[in-house]
Amino acid sequence: MKKVASIIGFSLFLLSVTTYAQTLQVTLSPDKSKVDRSTKNGTATIFFDSNIEDLSIVCTDENPDEPITKINDNLWFTHIDVKKDIESDGVCYRNYLLKCGASAEYYLTTDTIAPNQVLYYTVTLPNELEPKYLEEKAKNLSKEAIKIANEGDSYTAMRLALEALPSDLNNPDKPYTIEAEVALRKVCSHPSTSTSKAVFRIEGVNSGVFTPDSKSIVTASILGNVNVWDTESGQNIRSFCGYTFDISPDGKYIVTDSDSDTLKIWSVDTGQLINTLVGHTDQIKTLSFSPNGNYVISSSDDDTVKLWDVKTGKQLWSKTEPVYFISFSPDNKRIVVNKDVSSTLEYLEIWDTESGQKIHTLEGHSDHVHSAIFSPDGKRIVSASSDKSVRIWDVQTGQQVCSPLEGHTGRVRSAIFSPDGKHIVSASEDATMIIWDAETGRLLRTMSGHNSIVNYAAFSKNGKQILSSSSDNNVKVWDAESGQLIRTLEGHHKPVIETTYSPDGKYILSVSTDETLRLWAAEPRQEKQTLEGHSDAVNYATYSPDGEYIVSCSEDNTIKIWESTSGRVIRTITGHTDVINMIAFSPDGKYFASASDDGTVIIWDAKSYQLIRTLNSDCGDANCVVFSPDGKLIASSYQDNTVIIWDAKTGNKLKTIDDCFYGNVSFVSFSPDGSLIATVSNNGKLRLFNANTGKEKLEVDLHLSYDPDFLTVNSLSFSPDGKYILTAVYDGSVQIRDSNTGPLYHNLAHNNTVNSAFFSPDGKLVVTASDDGAVRIWDVYYEQEIMSFEGHSAPVRLALFSPDGRNVVSASDDYTIRIWEFPSLQELIDKTRERVNGRPLTHEEKVLYNME
Repeated sequence: MKKVASIIGFSLFLLSVTTYAQTLQVTLSPDKSKVDRSTKNGTATIFFDSNIEDLSIVCTDENPDEPITKINDNLWFTHIDVKKDIESDGVCYRNYLLKCGASAEYYLTTDTIAPNQVLYYTVTLPNELEPKYLEEKAKNLSKEAIKIANEGDSYTAMRLALEALPSDLNNPDKPYTIEAEVALRKVCSHPSTSTSKAVFRIEGVNSGVFTPDSKSIVTASILGNVNVWDTESGQNIRSFCGYTFDISPDGKYIVTDSDSDTLKIWSVDTGQLINTLVGHTDQIKTLSFSPNGNYVISSSDDDTVKLWDVKTGKQLWSKTEPVYFISFSPDNKRIVVNKDVSSTLEYLEIWDTESGQKIHTLEGHSDHVHSAIFSPDGKRIVSASSDKSVRIWDVQTGQQVCSPLEGHTGRVRSAIFSPDGKHIVSASEDATMIIWDAETGRLLRTMSGHNSIVNYAAFSKNGKQILSSSSDNNVKVWDAESGQLIRTLEGHHKPVIETTYSPDGKYILSVSTDETLRLWAAEPRQEKQTLEGHSDAVNYATYSPDGEYIVSCSEDNTIKIWESTSGRVIRTITGHTDVINMIAFSPDGKYFASASDDGTVIIWDAKSYQLIRTLNSDCGDANCVVFSPDGKLIASSYQDNTVIIWDAKTGNKLKTIDDCFYGNVSFVSFSPDGSLIATVSNNGKLRLFNANTGKEKLEVDLHLSYDPDFLTVNSLSFSPDGKYILTAVYDGSVQIRDSNTGPLYHNLAHNNTVNSAFFSPDGKLVVTASDDGAVRIWDVYYEQEIMSFEGHSAPVRLALFSPDGRNVVSASDDYTIRIWEFPSLQELIDKTRERVNGRPLTHEEKVLYNME
């Protein structure tokens, strides 16, 4: 028997297992080498805790009548008389059989036997149950991983998913489960807006910002801690004392209010103290670096404002003024301050940075001013107030540029310029944001979507998006041009007080009163590339055999050649006079063929892109075209219920199969060995023919409703080993059938029309494309979806694997082709381990998730 865990003293071991009506044996015995035999008294109490009612516990030791007491419906316990057992045979030993026909959780705990003595127990499982236990443990971890990811903590979720999987699939140290693979793939590439990249749990956190290089995050807590965290790993790099802080523009220094009334400047890289700024006599309220990094300005509860030289630490000037906040102009020459005049009145002043002298008083607001920010060019200031207005001021004259910007019905919490200075976005307690014209003050658009106070709103670095944080616990991303909601970032369970983009634009950071900061991917899109160029729906796209190119065809009557690595269009080919339905490469990659509604099949040179020959027929629309595995034959299907076999080299018609179809032949396919031809038609019939003779071998009824004008079967293909045939059906089903006898082997059920289904190169997976705009990947053996790709804005016509199986290409009615990365499971395990290696799970987390 293999040791599973040891329980020492008051430790807790959680055993979660589904026994499937088998018997789970638990043996409790002391390690005699570690027990103080001289102390022979005391009682051990063993608890059995289950979440079901039909658990029966049978004592099988030498005292079979020892009672098992039931406390309630899901808790039993027994006492062990340690003194009696040790005196009788020198060992305290118990065997229990826990019989259970459903999933249960067992807690095994011990109390201290006597002062300074602890009994050591081991818990073992029968050999035949251990794999099942490990499998159930992996499944439970997988569920936890997905749950945590959906709550927003994908970093911890990735760690749990890794724990549920073998580290090396070729030499597994634990069982593989499909649930664990699904969990890892979901948490690593989840497109959902409810999933954040990482969660930083910090008690009392009240602010967080990125360093200028985006590599670190700095946070402050009401407990007096300023911490620097690595953005990628989540590791705590450095800690300082302080309640507030600011980072120098070059990211080299941090200034903190380390001793309440004292400022300290620290090196971010080394943590060394650079300068101590002494002069205030009471708590620091605000502090800030100047844009050039030469100065630090601070205000205090002692009603003074001071300017400091960063290099020397000297105080340059001091003013006795009660100030709530301070903001520098971009050129460092001016400062705007919010001056407290009385308990009911505040106003703004512009000061000269060098002298500290007042230049202008900005009077107009009739209530508390929450923010005042310079424009990017430093010529204007925008202010937001509890008087429900936004005001724009001329820095040179101190006068308002235009009439007050009025439109909010609640207090305005913030107002900020766009990066180009042309627009302003304001956030209000009325749960809305408003975009204003910064020149005229005209209200351009109102954005509604939050259901509580909007605490802050700001533009992205490129000005194309707006980020908002709200007391409804959500962060929202908006299109700055249209005002439309792009996505909602859900995960916080208390109000979000501030949010910001990282300087490199890759991440979004949000700070909440739930004592967490959440890091989100700014662009959650999953696709590796988007290929844009067609002017109508893309019907088909396929890789060249070597994977270097993608060829697509469209309802715009064109064929496009794309470089698969860069997504660059190499050539646009015209020649067909109507919609092109399908493209197929020859096995050697030298040629490709296209089938069109103009009734022709054209063979093209894959290197020169020149037309080689046109295969004409009088059979109507050409729906499908495929090469035989040896490249010698071409099969094409037509609207008039006909399949034609052509000589690929000469273009001669070799064979016509037309006497057994009763509906439009939608697809035709060769078996991998070239011996069979499979066809499907819209009367719901799947047929197999001998490729040499054209004689029918098998007919299968797919049990579909017959509609002569509707293609009920949308794709057809063989598995790589030729054992199975795969069909995608308009009713949402994907059928996998035995290619020799025709019975249904698997059925992958969609909730919408499936337009294509193809096997992966190893035959273990199936990728499907659907009218719901999603691309899904399924495990054939488990009949379970393991991953989905979302990004298309219209039905997806086709999705298939690249020749190496590492990417998926999809074609859609949204006129685009998208390439999605699909690494092997081992690659994903290795890559994810590298991502999270910097911060392993803590002991507390392992206990929480029942890992130790």
